[in-house]
Amino acid sequence: MRSKNALIYKQVTEEITTQLKKGTKPWEAPWKNGDPWPRNGKTLRPYLGINVLILWSAYMNAGYGTQRWLTERQAVSIGGVLKDDERGTTIFFGGTGYRNKGYPSSRRPISVRYGFERHYTVYNLDQFLGLPPQPTPQPGPHYISERADALIAATGADIRVGGSRAFYDPGGDHIQVPCRSAYFQSVNYYRTIFHELGHWTKHHTRLDRKIPGDHKLAEYAWEEIVGELVAAYLIAALDIVPTVRSADYIAEWLRVLKLDEQAVSRAAPHARNAADHLLSFAPSSN
Repeated sequence: MRSKNALIYKQVTEEITTQLKKGTKPWEAPWKNGDPWPRNGKTLRPYLGINVLILWSAYMNAGYGTQRWLTERQAVSIGGVLKDDERGTTIFFGGTGYRNKGYPSSRRPISVRYGFERHYTVYNLDQFLGLPPQPTPQPGPHYISERADALIAATGADIRVGGSRAFYDPGGDHIQVPCRSAYFQSVNYYRTIFHELGHWTKHHTRLDRKIPGDHKLAEYAWEEIVGELVAAYLIAALDIVPTVRSADYIAEWLRVLKLDEQAVSRAAPHARNAADHLLSFAPSSN
C-alpha cells in the first residue's frame, strides 16, 4: 500500500509540476460557470483534500464540460456505459478504523485504532453514454466583492491596510496587506487577504496548526502551500474567477515540490480545514 501511495503521490506531483511549467496552477478552480467544486455525480457530495486538486487538473487537461464524477459501477447503476478507450482518474479515500487486539484479564477486547487509505478510479460524466440528464449549473458572476468583503469582515481578523508588503504577524496576530488600489486586478486583493487569512487560522486560539512531524519543508514553505490552497478554495467557494500568479512565485512552488513530493497532498487537508473554518464565518444569504 505504501509503495502504491508513493507512486501515486509522485504522479500527482509530476502532473502539478507540468501544469506549473505551463503557467497554470491546478489548484485554481478552472470552471466555466456554476458550481466550482468537483462532486460525485450520484451523491453530489464534494470531493475533499488532494482529490480536489487531482480532479481540477484532470478537468483542465481533458476540457470536460462538467465537474461531476462517477465510478464505473455507479454509472452502470443509473444506466451509463463507459465510452471505449476512456481512462479514469485515481482518487483517494482515507479514514480510521478499530480492530480488536487480544483479550486482557477482564476478558474484554482491546480496540486498537488504525488508519487506512484506499484508491478509487472515477470518470468524468462526459466519459459515459446513456446517463440521465444532469441539472445545468447557473452561471455565476465573475467577481462577488460584496460576499468577499462580508466574509473578511465577519472573521473579525485584525487586518491592517497599507504599505507594500503582505504578511501575517503571528506575534501580534494581525494581517498586513497593501491597499486595494495597489493591485492591478481586484481579485488579487482578495486572493492576498484570503492567503493571509489562511495563515491566520494557524493561531493557537483557532486551528492551532502544526507542521507535520515528518515533514521536510521549512515552516515558511509549508505555510505558503497551505495559504495558497486556502486562497484557491475560498476563491472557488465565492465563485470568483482566478488569475495566474507571477513566474517567480511559480518557480518557488517548483522548488518546494522538488523538496517533498507529498507536499501538496499533505497540505491540502489542512488547507480545506482552514477554508471551512473561514467560511463558517460567512453571513447567511437569507
